[in-house]
Amino acid sequence: MDDKLHHTSKLGHATFAEVNYKAFGIVSEEFHIELYLALQRTYSPERWDVSKSKYVDGMPWKLDQVISKKAGVTTLPAWEDVNSGRSCEETIMTFIRNIIHHGVDAVSCGRGRTYTQSELGQSIEEMLNLL
Repeated sequence: MDDKLHHTSKLGHATFAEVNYKAFGIVSEEFHIELYLALQRTYSPERWDVSKSKYVDGMPWKLDQVISKKAGVTTLPAWEDVNSGRSCEETIMTFIRNIIHHGVDAVSCGRGRTYTQSELGQSIEEMLNLL
């Protein structure tokens, strides 16, 4: 049996998405979402509203400001948002989270761009390393 199956969960409890990732290497949007929420609770606990299971003042880029200070967090190349004209740079974790939650045409930065399976896997690995 693979040694990585014997490690405790980064989420505090095992989920099907985490088991599928650890046992079979299956990257999924579900596991990405679970890890992103765990990052929010871990890095900004004062902003996590337990009663609503929601990030207070829920702008994911604020989480980026906190976690991007850690070494090794990958950011996407800056691009200009067609709606605001501003240059956007965010972690790959937040970029993927926003597409999952809002759709490729609804995100404020990178409208029309999607992520690859490789980027999804990279993002999951980075979040696991941060937790």
